[in-house]
Amino acid sequence: VKNFNFTETMRLQLRGEMFNALNTTNFTTFGTAASTTSSFGRITGVRDPRTMQFGIKFLF
Repeated sequence: VKNFNFTETMRLQLRGEMFNALNTTNFTTFGTAASTTSSFGRITGVRDPRTMQFGIKFLF
């Protein structure tokens, strides 16, 4: 967070956030149904890759 003060009551904030910064693979779903032998025990899903978001907030 970076703050810029314009007056005593007015201020601008710049924000930035990062999720999964090292971009590592996070496995989520495993095949657990024994009736579907083709996917049993296999990893069938992963979470989102690296994500960044930025924002500006004006406080008065």
